[in-house]
Amino acid sequence: TVPLAPGIELRPFANGDRLMVGSSLCGGRALAILHRFYCDIVEMAKGERPESLYPQMDCLLEKTVESSLVVDTSFSGTRADPSRRGSIMGITTQNLTPGELTLGLLEGTVRELYELYESFGCSAIRLVGSGNGIRRSAALRRLFSKRFSLPMQIAVSSEEAACGAALFAMVAAGILPSLDSAQSLIQYQV
Repeated sequence: TVPLAPGIELRPFANGDRLMVGSSLCGGRALAILHRFYCDIVEMAKGERPESLYPQMDCLLEKTVESSLVVDTSFSGTRADPSRRGSIMGITTQNLTPGELTLGLLEGTVRELYELYESFGCSAIRLVGSGNGIRRSAALRRLFSKRFSLPMQIAVSSEEAACGAALFAMVAAGILPSLDSAQSLIQYQV
């Protein structure tokens, strides 16, 4: 058995294999939390709540190339330390802006997952993203691609977990001959 790093779990997989998993407790939800915060500010100022500010957040990120804010996105703790909480460090009189806060938060999300990945002690050959945070933010996808030095792929189907479960069930039921054949059915956005 391989000793696992803090925050890494060994989960059962098909054919007696196991998966090493490193997952944050907040992940893409960090972006949703920041989105809710911005919507609260707009509602406070205008008296009505906007439906979505994600496009405006992405526009901010096109203009903000770097952030000196260091955002820890462990708002819900971590698997290794459930009592840990997020933070924003490095605030100055100049950098507490929506652009720097948004970029800092996205960089924090990427950093948290990259640190889990590094504890695996292996090299990635492919980067596949899933979840609403990844789908809603082109900037987040760019940051992941840059950090991992790989292009990020996203499945065409928006319900990745449900589709994966259905494909796995098809293999288990004998409808598909193998996990490789099931995986080959997944289509990715270009």
